[in-house]
Amino acid sequence: AHIQLHIATTSSSSSSSYNQEAPKPVCILDDKSHKIAGVKIGDVNRPILDRRVQEDIENALNKLTLHVKYKRPVDPEWAARQRERGKSQDWIEQRNIFVRRNKTMRPDPREGGNNTCIKWAADDPNIYTFELKPPRPRRPRNNDGTPGTTMEQEAQPKEEEAKEEEPPGEMITVYHYFQRRYNITLKYPKMPIVYIGREGWYPIEFLYQAFGKAKAANSSEQVRDILSYYDSHAGPKCVEYIEHLNNRLNVLQSKMGLDIGKIMSQFNLRKSDQPLRVMAKVLQEPVLKFQSMEGQLRNGSWNLNRVKFDTVADLSSFAVLDMTPGRGINYFRNLLKVCVNHGMTLPENVNPEQMMDRVVHTDNRARNPGEIFDAVSTAIEKARYEILLDRSELFQSKKVWFKSRVINKSNGLVEDCLVIPPPQNIDNEVGIILREDVWRHTHEITNVHNGETANARIMGKFVGYDAVDPFNYRWNGQSHEVRSSANSNSWTRAEFLGHVYALDDGKTLVSEAEIERSPMPTMRLETWQVECPCVLLVFLPDNTSERYHIVKMASHFSFGVPCQCAVADTFSRQKNQDQYCSNIALKLNTKLSNSWNKARAWGTYFNTGGGQEGGIPWVKDVPTFVMGIGVSHGLGADSISVIGASVALDEGCMRMAQELKVQTKSDMIADSVMQDIVKALAIQFTTANKGKSPERILVYRDGISEGNLNRSKENELRSIRQAFYDFHRMYYPNFSCDNSHCEGRGCLFCTPPITFIVCQSQHSIRVVPDEEPADRNKNVHSGTCLDHTVMDFRNKLNMTETLPEDPSIELFEVKDEGYDFLLTAQGGLKGTSKPIYYRVLLNENAIWKKGPTPLTKDALQLCTYHQSYQYGTATKAVRSVPVVYYSKRLAEMAMGYINYLRGRKGELPDTVGGVIGNQLEDVSEEEQKYLPRGRDGAPIGRFKFVRQDADPNESLPSEIRTELLPSFSPFERRLEDSNKWRSPFRPHLSA
Repeated sequence: AHIQLHIATTSSSSSSSYNQEAPKPVCILDDKSHKIAGVKIGDVNRPILDRRVQEDIENALNKLTLHVKYKRPVDPEWAARQRERGKSQDWIEQRNIFVRRNKTMRPDPREGGNNTCIKWAADDPNIYTFELKPPRPRRPRNNDGTPGTTMEQEAQPKEEEAKEEEPPGEMITVYHYFQRRYNITLKYPKMPIVYIGREGWYPIEFLYQAFGKAKAANSSEQVRDILSYYDSHAGPKCVEYIEHLNNRLNVLQSKMGLDIGKIMSQFNLRKSDQPLRVMAKVLQEPVLKFQSMEGQLRNGSWNLNRVKFDTVADLSSFAVLDMTPGRGINYFRNLLKVCVNHGMTLPENVNPEQMMDRVVHTDNRARNPGEIFDAVSTAIEKARYEILLDRSELFQSKKVWFKSRVINKSNGLVEDCLVIPPPQNIDNEVGIILREDVWRHTHEITNVHNGETANARIMGKFVGYDAVDPFNYRWNGQSHEVRSSANSNSWTRAEFLGHVYALDDGKTLVSEAEIERSPMPTMRLETWQVECPCVLLVFLPDNTSERYHIVKMASHFSFGVPCQCAVADTFSRQKNQDQYCSNIALKLNTKLSNSWNKARAWGTYFNTGGGQEGGIPWVKDVPTFVMGIGVSHGLGADSISVIGASVALDEGCMRMAQELKVQTKSDMIADSVMQDIVKALAIQFTTANKGKSPERILVYRDGISEGNLNRSKENELRSIRQAFYDFHRMYYPNFSCDNSHCEGRGCLFCTPPITFIVCQSQHSIRVVPDEEPADRNKNVHSGTCLDHTVMDFRNKLNMTETLPEDPSIELFEVKDEGYDFLLTAQGGLKGTSKPIYYRVLLNENAIWKKGPTPLTKDALQLCTYHQSYQYGTATKAVRSVPVVYYSKRLAEMAMGYINYLRGRKGELPDTVGGVIGNQLEDVSEEEQKYLPRGRDGAPIGRFKFVRQDADPNESLPSEIRTELLPSFSPFERRLEDSNKWRSPFRPHLSA
């Protein structure tokens, strides 16, 4: 389908007069409206006692960058001397203005780790005082300018001078300090004082808001007002408003006698007063299928009402942390009910609500980072104590076992297991029962009559059943059930009689009376090798970002457990709380997906001439490595860049594995960092696909500006090829490249062909319908694609390699046409939809025949659009491809807590390892000019970060030493063979 639309280009900077005034400073304390940082307070002449108002003020100040500014009274004698020296009055006034720029509120380290940033009055000695020491006598100067001595100092022996102690100081408030030291009387002494670092405590009336970037500085009310403004000027009205502003600008220019058109023509530019009208196409929507029904799509949206997920995840165990005063239990029980409605598997052999009651940990007093970390630790340890060790006999009392997962060391894959709890005096080791086809023996039994020992498998004896395998019976919360037949989901109620042990002959059954009590399990593992819990469920009191980030840090970094949070305020406001829990269940099903359960909420299909095919078009043909990269940059030149990366493990691009790396701040990913990422994800992909390595590569890269496109193409593409070359050498012992020009760096002939696409979201292009639609939607339809007219003139497809003389090499017919395109995948309801500009820097898959079909322009567009429906946390097509969305979420999540791990923020327990920097390799001469530089002009040191608890052994590969989240990676340092790959329990973090 084709539609007519027009394109409006907006400028990133507004027009202004040449004599623009400097912005007026914004005082944090607004004495007219009685507000501090936008938070309404009472009387400015009385202290703030309301705890809620105090928390709101502290949260608001945490988001701001501050300037300190105050004016000291001018000393008349000093001013007279300066005038005699020829100084102007302006100079004298400026010398008495005290300024400290770009400061942030931070905890006072002298407060004993209490994270105190604010004191709530400047003049109250019961709130805060400090010791003001008397000034030392000034030493005289000799004629040559060197320090002199007084007569008393000359008469005093050197030893006594060294032993002389300073006189004690006076305890004084901040209010009296400024009054005594600078003759400044605070106007509002009852207002708070704020700690800004080594400079100390300052009254709130001296603080001003700094102009510039600040993360999360907008309140929810400000965001709502801005969104409302853009919504009222959406779609065609956006174009009308731009035309209106343009007409006003033309009138203003005429009054000023300016001819902008003439000035632009000197640079061969022309400004149009009208939007560009073009024809675009609407791509074919996919077909979404749940377990027993199709999803009803409406402009890229659907719902989960009364549907069962296509393939469900198993919620085999959980830890529960309620950070409210006991309000979370209703939410947790409602969540379990909704998960069952969507078909998810809850813990077997136990009543899930009974397990919930035993493991829930309530802590509504945790405020600072250490307390929040301890709350997470207690919740996880409590779950392991009650479930894995079965200390309350939830399982033993029913003669069943906790069902979980372990990693099979022989092939690295996840296996089902039943856990035999240890004796009361052992907490670090459990017995394991595997399926009979994996490992038959469960116990070593000893005959009570003759002392003979034998390996046997424990079985259940029921009325009508002599021996039932442990995996074929269960406790349903009320009674025992036996599986009707092998691999059947049908269960029959049966009366349990006791346990028996089957010997290797498969016929002899030994009763419990014939053996010694408490036989020893034949397979025993440390507790960390068994998955428990599989997720941490957290009920937060509010959406404070600091608490959220610390919970994620503790869960992911320290304990290696996926985490799912919900907010009490949001849950309580819901008219339909089941719908809220349904969205959480969707996230859980995506987050708990792995190579064993292959969970996905829905399947994606596309129409062909012969019917429907499952998967993503083109990706499904052969094993294709679809990778997305997102980067989050910290503020400041000496900060860091957090890189998140995701790879799709299945042909539907819905199951993900992820990687996280941290390096010194840079637009480009360092060569070794990119290689570590790609190698780890290639191992994840190959392990999940049972040894099938990628045959094609499709990369979506986010976060590259226009000026860095060529650098990205040269540097990051080279790193990807090198990573796959190294991966092939690890995976295939006899691997070699026949291309003489390869020289061990990887080339097109020994690594899969690459399509490298940059996803640009920060651009000024808006695509709107030519006429406003009749319904409430003011935007173009989901799937609107534009691939002509506005594309880059450099958009060409070039072969970068010289073809070797090899008859086995096959090529598609090359069509050297443009591949860039604008895609509006989302069906926008609010504001004006902003398309993603996909810049195709290289498309070898259009030429190199590694599958049945080439990646043509139409195939690439449809492949990209259908991926937008695979974001497993939302029931709508999203703006960008999920591999990029997930990667950006992971990077931003880690950015929220990385400074805690670097020791630059908050106080954490000593058990938290943190991260340290390892020096990065030198860059080429061409790249040196792009390195960040310090104030002295020298390049700032470049680092990549590793865990402090990582083995410092230099023989370990770089991808293992830089692995910040090993529990979600294919590497596990605690295994005997650190180079052994494995499939992690749950490789997806950011759903």
